Amino acid sequence: MEHELRNRIIGATDRGLTIRVAGRETMVSWETVTGISAGRARPDRTSEHRILVLALEVRLSNREHLFLVGEIDPAWIPLTTNLHVALPEVAPFEVWGAAITTASAPIELYQRGT
Repeated sequence: MEHELRNRIIGATDRGLTIRVAGRETMVSWETVTGISAGRARPDRTSEHRILVLALEVRLSNREHLFLVGEIDPAWIPLTTNLHVALPEVAPFEVWGAAITTASAPIELYQRGT
């Protein structure tokens, strides 16, 4: 049950993100995204294999929430497909995806101007 309640991105379109926060599903606009970074992480503690991961900072009700989406998550393809369409400042996946596979640290893809 705990897994179902954790905060997560469950979908994405060019209009916004479908998220689950505290067990409630809602759609938010891309304007709520304040930062995006890409990196690599182990999918579990027993694996040495690393997957691509996006970290999205989303502002909801004057609070920042951090959402992690790995390439094994169902939301990965809709998210990476719509990311550069909704936020033209972000390069297409083919560009940053290739860069992150050889990077030694996460790469900042987007930071909303203040």
